[in-house]
Amino acid sequence: MINDLLENFSETELKLSEVDGDTLKQVIIYLDHYKSTEPQKIAKPIPSEKKLSDVTDKWDIDFLENNKDLEEIKNLIIASEYMRISSLHELVCCHVGCIMKDLDSADDIVKYFGIIEDITEEEMKKMEEDDYLEQKKEREYEQQKKKEHDEMIALHKTSIN
Repeated sequence: MINDLLENFSETELKLSEVDGDTLKQVIIYLDHYKSTEPQKIAKPIPSEKKLSDVTDKWDIDFLENNKDLEEIKNLIIASEYMRISSLHELVCCHVGCIMKDLDSADDIVKYFGIIEDITEEEMKKMEEDDYLEQKKEREYEQQKKKEHDEMIALHKTSIN
C-alpha cells in the first residue's frame, strides 16, 4: 500500500489519515522484519489452553512487548486493518484475545482496558428487562411450537386408529 502511494504521488509529505507517525514506524519495523520471510500463521480459533507464545514466535512476542501500551495496541489494530496487513492485524488481535482470556471476569476486562461505562444504572436495568422479556417470548414460542407438535402427533394417532 505504501509503495503504491509513493509511486502514485510525487508529494514529499505522505498522509495516512488513520495512522499516526509512531504507529507507522512500528508497522514498518514489522514489515521490514518479514520482508524476506512469512510470518507464522496463527490458527483460529486459538485453543483455550494455548497462550500467545504457543502460537507465534519470539520476535512477534518481543514486538508486542515493545507495543504493550493499550493505546499503541489499538493504533496497531487500526493501522493494520486500514493498511490491509492481515498478518499484523491477526497477531495484535490474537494478543488482545489472549489478554482477555487470562482475565477472570467482564469487570476485570473493563478495568484492564480502561473501558468507561457510559450507560446509566437505569439503562442497564432496561436492557436486562428487555433481554428477559425477549428470552421469555422465545420460551413461550418454543412451548407453543411443542404444543402444536404434540397436538399434530395426537391427531395423527387418532386418525390412524
